[in-house]
Amino acid sequence: MTTTQTAGSLERGFQSLLSIDIEPHVFCANWANCDQFSSYFARMISHTRSDAFFYSNLYSSVLNNILETVFHIHADKGKLRLRAKRKGAVERFEILIPCNSEVREFYLKTAEDIRTPEVSEIYFDALFSNPLRDRRIGLLELAVDYGAMIFVEQDGDDEIKLAVNFVLEERTS
Repeated sequence: MTTTQTAGSLERGFQSLLSIDIEPHVFCANWANCDQFSSYFARMISHTRSDAFFYSNLYSSVLNNILETVFHIHADKGKLRLRAKRKGAVERFEILIPCNSEVREFYLKTAEDIRTPEVSEIYFDALFSNPLRDRRIGLLELAVDYGAMIFVEQDGDDEIKLAVNFVLEERTS
C-alpha cells in the first residue's frame, strides 16, 4: 500500500454525511476548538447509530485526535475542509489541509509510518520514550487503538487530503 492515492480514488462509494469549512486562523485561535468541533460533528453524525450517545463519544475521540494534529501542523493560507463520510461499516473523516512542503512531508511520512508492521512500537515509543510531545501521537493512536487506516492524497500544490478510515460498529444490513 502506498501513502498517496490517485486523484479521486479515495471517494468511491462513500456517502457524504456532513461537511464544514474552517479558516485556519479562526480554528487555531483556541485549543478548545478541537474539542468543540469534534463534539459538534460527532453529535451530528451519530444519530443513526444503535446507541447515539455512545457512538458520539467514539466519533468525538477519533476526530479530536485528527484535529489536534491539524491544530499544530498546517499552513496558514487556505481553508480547512472537514468532511464526514460513510460506506457500510466504514467511517471516514477527511480533512483538506492547507500545506507547504514541510506540512506535506509530515503527513506523508506519518501515513507511511502507520502502514508499517511496527506501528505499535512506533506509537509506544512516541508515547513513553519521547521527552517532547510527538506531533504524530494522535494519528498513531488512531491506527493502533482504533485500527484506522490513514491516507494522504496530494490535492494541488498547496493542499493535501488526510483521510482516516475506521470501523466502530459492524453492520449486518
